Amino acid sequence: MNHFFRKPILLITATLFSGSIINAQNVGIGTATPQLGKLEVKGSTGAVSAIFYDQSTGVAIENNHPGIGFNSYYNGGRKAIAPGFGGLLGMDPASGKLHIYTAPASIATAGAPMLLTERMSILANGNVGIGIAAPTAKLDVAGNLKIADGTQGEGKILTSDELGNASWQSGASLVPGASIGYGTWGDCATNGNIGAYQPLTGAAGVNNFGKSVSLSGNYAIVGAPFETVGSNYSQGTASIYRLDGNGWVLMQKLTDATGAAYEHFGSSVAISGQYAHCSYCRRPRRKWRAWFCNHLSIQWQHLAAAKNYANQPCKPGFLWQ
Repeated sequence: MNHFFRKPILLITATLFSGSIINAQNVGIGTATPQLGKLEVKGSTGAVSAIFYDQSTGVAIENNHPGIGFNSYYNGGRKAIAPGFGGLLGMDPASGKLHIYTAPASIATAGAPMLLTERMSILANGNVGIGIAAPTAKLDVAGNLKIADGTQGEGKILTSDELGNASWQSGASLVPGASIGYGTWGDCATNGNIGAYQPLTGAAGVNNFGKSVSLSGNYAIVGAPFETVGSNYSQGTASIYRLDGNGWVLMQKLTDATGAAYEHFGSSVAISGQYAHCSYCRRPRRKWRAWFCNHLSIQWQHLAAAKNYANQPCKPGFLWQ
């Protein structure tokens, strides 16, 4: 007869660690009262509070200037965790500056000194620097800038609209020693030296379209002082064009709603940014008059008119320059 004896087996597991545990089960290393997180480490070796790595590279959590070292750590100098390149993402609490560093050269030995170069910085005021430590603009770049969106090309110019949206536009460049271009009406590229052009034409008839022209950025104003408006012969007009991806496009034709015949509105024109100006002779006493407008949203709106307070007759040298 077989007899089986059952004996209790007691397993004892001992957990040993250097730290503290409070009721909330927070773990502290170097502190008896961890309260800021489930794991709180107080103290460092050099500037390193923790380092994580396996058989090769790793990351280091650093204090003083809080940061994360990528295959690098600071202990009496920046050093490599393992052979290879390294970097650092750090922040200066005193100035609020965030910076990114990378190593320009690979390190052959773990623990060897690693030289880092600052590549990008973000200041507390939001200025971003690429290749510059103290950017003075929202984007401050030290070095070449490349913008490729599929529309770039040789000889093109990066331009902006009134909202600040940039786009590549066809443009011409002046080359020292190059031949002077010439052509015929409607074909400016006769001898091949002018590659970008666009003839603009006004209304049919005798109107002296183009007698006065002014350019400002992507805007142009062209006067036609002899153009008939309604039944007013030679009252005159001024046309405003805008340069976009399709070339120069007519935005709006300006006229004086109170104008009369033979005033030659648009005899002298000027444009600067969002403001335009036309001057002309006011009938019947031929006193000069200036007409101002500005660009609001998609329309140009009349602002004010100024007259000759000295009550002097119009002088061609003033108006027809």
